[in-house]
Amino acid sequence: MSACGPSCPRAHNAEGPDVIAGLYSGVERMRLSSSAEVIRLADQMICHVINAYAAPDKTFEELRQSIESEAVSDPLRDFSEACRFELRALRG
Repeated sequence: MSACGPSCPRAHNAEGPDVIAGLYSGVERMRLSSSAEVIRLADQMICHVINAYAAPDKTFEELRQSIESEAVSDPLRDFSEACRFELRALRG
């Protein structure tokens, strides 16, 4: 089962298989040295990208409203913060 559960579309359903393959490749390289938390969040990001590919196209106005909505959070925030924390720990 994928990291985002049974409702997560598979990469072969996405419109950009090269993009999805590149994401999976990057996460596989990360598995060599990153923490379990960083990998978990990277897997969530892959699911977010796949879901975005599978979702209906949005108009610019719909995208703007979505970004301005308080219900929408930055999908990269948790992943980037975990990476930054891990990088600091390795440096210091």
